[in-house]
Amino acid sequence: MNSGEYSIMERLEEDHWWYLGLRDLIGRSIRKSLLTSGTQHYSVLDAGCGTGANLRYLSQILQTSYLGGFDVAQEAVQAARKKAPSADVYISDLCAPELRAEWFDLVLSCDVLYVPGIERGAGGLKQIASRIRPGGLLILNLPAFEWLRSEHDLAIHTTERYTKQQVIPMIESMGMKIEWMTYRLFFLFPILLLKRLPTILWPQKDRTKARSDLIQHSRWVNQMLYRSIWAENCCIQYGVRFPVGSSLYVVARKY
Repeated sequence: MNSGEYSIMERLEEDHWWYLGLRDLIGRSIRKSLLTSGTQHYSVLDAGCGTGANLRYLSQILQTSYLGGFDVAQEAVQAARKKAPSADVYISDLCAPELRAEWFDLVLSCDVLYVPGIERGAGGLKQIASRIRPGGLLILNLPAFEWLRSEHDLAIHTTERYTKQQVIPMIESMGMKIEWMTYRLFFLFPILLLKRLPTILWPQKDRTKARSDLIQHSRWVNQMLYRSIWAENCCIQYGVRFPVGSSLYVVARKY
């Protein structure tokens, strides 16, 4: 990420509508697909934990025998250790991950693979998947559709954005079966597209000057945007799968 993006993430990820909406869907996925397994304590890894809000959330909703997370950036790891002091947080790279537990019941990786891309990152993700127990889950959130590339991607160093057709063979090659997958932010998609359209059509050339879409909104705007995602998540929970959105969300199970 560009300089300053991690500090923006650390400051906003607690209450920003985008992060709140993603954690809400993660929680629904875990309750639907993992907590029915009968296991009492779970071994959990956040592969690319960022500044730690997801790790803290996982510690709140799950009883864990192991809770670990890694990130490539020292700045992110330091912040994550403060937010999730009970977790084992360390520096590592998705492309060549250090794994500190023998087995995992749940692996979460949100908006990480897009940085190295499938060609460089799939090997490391496959290595992680080999440690998932039979019946365990892999949850991915990825940026969707290459034609949505904008200044936001330049600022956060996106290598590629994804479609279902790209992700399905990658997941299957890991010995995992997709339980369900959907595009996200469908309800807000027209707004997001309009906001990004200027830098989609006229791309920023200088990466150092690029800025992400992550900004502080007023309280009522933030709440309104979150409510839209909450309603969308309710639909997803009950089986609706959206044909388009700015993110692609995948829940896969080890067999």
